Amino acid sequence: MTRIFCRAVVELGLHAPVSYTSLNDKDLDAEELWPFYRKAEELNVPIIVHPVNTGPIAGGWRLTRHYATRGYGFWSAMGNPIENSIALANLMFGGVLDAFPKLRFCFMEGGGTQVPHLMDSLAAVYQGEGDYERFKSRPKKEPLDYLDRLFFAIRPTETLLGVLVERYGDRSWVVGTDYPHADTMGSWPNTVHVVKARKDLSVAAQEAILGGNALRLFNMNG
Repeated sequence: MTRIFCRAVVELGLHAPVSYTSLNDKDLDAEELWPFYRKAEELNVPIIVHPVNTGPIAGGWRLTRHYATRGYGFWSAMGNPIENSIALANLMFGGVLDAFPKLRFCFMEGGGTQVPHLMDSLAAVYQGEGDYERFKSRPKKEPLDYLDRLFFAIRPTETLLGVLVERYGDRSWVVGTDYPHADTMGSWPNTVHVVKARKDLSVAAQEAILGGNALRLFNMNG
């Protein structure tokens, strides 16, 4: 796996591999994936984490069963943020983020405003609140201290996006195109205009979200 990965990056110009939120029914902190993470860190490329409704997903059938009869499912709106949260929790508490301190991750199609609840919840685990006092191992740092190398694809129409940037800064958020189909819910094909029209984002934050952060994520900023 690492040989193919290395060739894809070095010879073919791949900027990042994409991973599901679980692989072969194993979480992303599985030890057999660590050589892959080690190579990604060595090559200075991020891991893009993308939930998928065609594989195992938290909530499973409850999120998809109405698609045939009602024409919609909840896997994207609710399933994706849940899957991303579980994946990040395992990467953090399974030791991956500590073992590979320069490795960057980006979580797609879950939005940005999942992050405050996620960080508060992981902080409760980390600090051993309530039943978590029995926790046998924990990350080396507070969950929020890992945010500088974690990225999240936002939806430009998220009503609390300005609050998110105000609380956590503007460096962790990117726009996911979802190419080759419609880019982001609620804004296609005017995503750039929608972001630039937001009054709750400074010009610097808009530029970071629309491109600057992605350049850092993919190590393309020269």
